[in-house]
Amino acid sequence: SSTATALLIDMRNSYESSIGFFGGATRPPVDTFRDTFAYLEQQLRTVPSGSDVYMYCTGGIRCEIASAWLAQKMPDLRANIYKLDK
Repeated sequence: SSTATALLIDMRNSYESSIGFFGGATRPPVDTFRDTFAYLEQQLRTVPSGSDVYMYCTGGIRCEIASAWLAQKMPDLRANIYKLDK
């Protein structure tokens, strides 16, 4: 039996997150947003069902796109997806 957990993902690129990030955040090692999706898919396959996944970025659009992509690409994820707001 798996235990639900929380995951915080910095949706910005490596350059942006190197300037500053929330402690404990997963920081995809990518240079462009387009490269984030393969990393997300790999990481989220290990998230237990019922987990909370929190995302943040600079202006919100990357989180919107990523959450829509997750809903389409990984409908069996069964995690609660949240976008942090300002």
